[in-house]
Parts: sequence; C-alpha cells; structure tokens
Amino acid sequence: FYLICKRAKFSFFLLLIFATPLIFEAEHILQIWLVDVPDGAPRFMQLSLLGAMVTTLGNSGYTACIATGQIKKYSIIITLVGSMNFFISWVAYKSGAPAEMTYVIYIIVYSIVQVVRLILMREILGFPIIMFVKGVLSKIFLPFVLAMILPYILVQIIEPSLGRIVLICISSVCWTGFCIVILGLTKGERDTIFSKIRTVIDK
Repeated sequence: FYLICKRAKFSFFLLLIFATPLIFEAEHILQIWLVDVPDGAPRFMQLSLLGAMVTTLGNSGYTACIATGQIKKYSIIITLVGSMNFFISWVAYKSGAPAEMTYVIYIIVYSIVQVVRLILMREILGFPIIMFVKGVLSKIFLPFVLAMILPYILVQIIEPSLGRIVLICISSVCWTGFCIVILGLTKGERDTIFSKIRTVIDK
C-alpha cells in the first residue's frame, strides 16, 4: 500500500516537472518544431499533458490489482467506465463541440476511472482509500496549483521569444521542484533526497 501511494505521487511529480513549461509554451515550442502549427494543436498538447497527469495517478493501482490475478471484474468495470469517453465524445461532436472537447471529456472520464479504481482496490486488495487521499491527493494539490503560478506570470509579462521559452523552462523546473520538495514530500523523503544530493556532491 505504501509503495502504491509513493509510486503514484512521484510519477505525478516527475510528469509535472516536465509538463508545466510545455503547457505554458505549447504554441511557441510547436512553432519551432513544426513551423506551420495546425489549428488547435497547442490546446491538444496542453490537454493531453493534463490528461496524462490524471492517468499516471492510477498506474500503480493498476499494477497492484493485476498482480493479484483477480483481473476479470477489474478489467470489465474499468473498461466499461473508460469507454464512456468514446460515447460522450460522440455525443459532444454531434452537438457541435470543438475538436479539443474530446480531451476535456477524457480528463473527466479518467478522473472518474481513478475513483472507480480506488473502490476496486479496496475490494480486491483491502486498500484503504483514505491512505491514497492523504498520501497522494492532498500532497499533489498545492504543488500542482503553485507550480502554475510562476510560468503564468512570466507568460503575461514577457513577449513571446526564444529567450522566454528558455527562461520559463528553467524557472518552471526550478520552481516546480521547489514546490514539490517543500509541500509535496514528507520530512523523511526530503531527508533522503538531500542525503543523496550530498553524497553526489561529496563524490
């Protein structure tokens, strides 16, 4: 149970560190890469990164449930809930929704999938849901919110340029890492990380 929570939390944090600057500089990074950026591509990129963050929270729970061998009920329920993404997207498109709406629907549906997965984990593994809430969700909320503040401010006050991309990438990684270390980690986790850094510096 401890490892399930740790893997979910650290997977989310690692993705957050790299995704944050990409979310805020999606358009200009794609311009450098593609030159002619298709309409909506930056928004697709931003939403897909947010969707990946939601999905990564459930990977360790998936692994733990599959390891028990009791996969029939788990697979059927998760697949049925996840397939809501297709049907809701179809309805949205038939109603005239923009193309990127499918990513929004994906994020919502897979947030529901994570809740269903926790319920199944409790049934299959005896996993205490409150442990996930306290050990993962409560730990990632503030770092996630605060990580978005600095790059948002920089985007508002600095004109688009290669220099801004570099500045946001560097400052965002440092700021996000700081928020994670101070607010997202326990004292034991911070001590372990600092100990590893000191060991590397000493060598």
